[in-house]
Amino acid sequence: MQLTEKEIKFATDGIDRLVCAPIGAKFFRRTEYPLIHLLYEAARKKTATGDPLSYQAAKGLAERVKPGDTVIFLTGWYLPMYMIGENDGPPGSAGLARAINFGLGATPIVFSESGHLDIIKASFQGAGFRIADDLKEARKIMRRVYVAAPLSPRMDETQSIEIINRRLDELKPSAVIAVEKSGPNAAGLNHSLPGRDLTPINGKYHLLVEEARRRGIFTIGCGDGGNEIGMGNVHEEVRKYLATGDTCYCGWYSGCAATTQTDVLVVGFISNWAAYGIEAALALFLQRHELMHDGEIEERVLRLTADAGAAGPPYGFSEMGVDELPTRFNILLVEQLKFTVLDYLTHTEGRRRYMETIKGIAALDTWIKEEYAHKD
Repeated sequence: MQLTEKEIKFATDGIDRLVCAPIGAKFFRRTEYPLIHLLYEAARKKTATGDPLSYQAAKGLAERVKPGDTVIFLTGWYLPMYMIGENDGPPGSAGLARAINFGLGATPIVFSESGHLDIIKASFQGAGFRIADDLKEARKIMRRVYVAAPLSPRMDETQSIEIINRRLDELKPSAVIAVEKSGPNAAGLNHSLPGRDLTPINGKYHLLVEEARRRGIFTIGCGDGGNEIGMGNVHEEVRKYLATGDTCYCGWYSGCAATTQTDVLVVGFISNWAAYGIEAALALFLQRHELMHDGEIEERVLRLTADAGAAGPPYGFSEMGVDELPTRFNILLVEQLKFTVLDYLTHTEGRRRYMETIKGIAALDTWIKEEYAHKD
């Protein structure tokens, strides 16, 4: 028994609420508002259909991505105090790429700054991918991923656009997905949530998203704070609800609210979680529970990512916990998403069959009325 579109929307509404659960004090004293909830609601209301965000992302991927296609991922975020990439972004990209590769037959290509490449490769290896040495190998052989740094922070806009156009002409991607990837504010500057200027250490990957949209390529942004690619969809809300959204303290005072828009923005309490929400939604959309990875795979992804040096904010140690949440919470989140997918795809059918076996319910009603009613 296949799930209907209405049933998938019902299920993905729960998935969205799960990945937006405000666990921990991540935004404590950074805002007076329930930031993630407000950004999620704003992002959803601004869409044409008002459907759950993970549903819209999964539907867009399922309708556009075909076997043999390529999907570009943009991820990697430096923690400036430690000058190492963090562990939010690459794991989420790896999990979602696994579902896209497994379910839709497309090759994931990952672009980032050179300092993030080892961390990204480790995350994808944890998810079961093999790292391809060249692009041709990745596109020919399944379960391969190609990771590269085509843009450097030292490149100006003209150089960046030239490379972007060349890459898009070559790859002809069906989709571009940014997971925890820095986007510039209205002044063209990249910022951390506390308001530190990150522009000198970020390539202009937002231009790739903008060019992809001009070409009609489907784009998705996954974010958890307001300064990521895709958060341009809720730019005014970030400025309103985040303390540093409108005014930061780096000397430019231009705020950290990002302006780059995507076709779909998926908000999560952690950006990895937003990507996992799309992964779960895609598993439901394709009616294949095996597309959603489990806690065992998640633990391996986080361990290899940490071993590659990825840091966990705010303290900068290489660890498996993400965004101040211990490892077990991230594993449990994945397990809950896995259960949600399994429950809708398998137990729903089981319940239907059970109800068919007790169609003689009238006899039970009679028993209740005639026997149990007299016992009290």
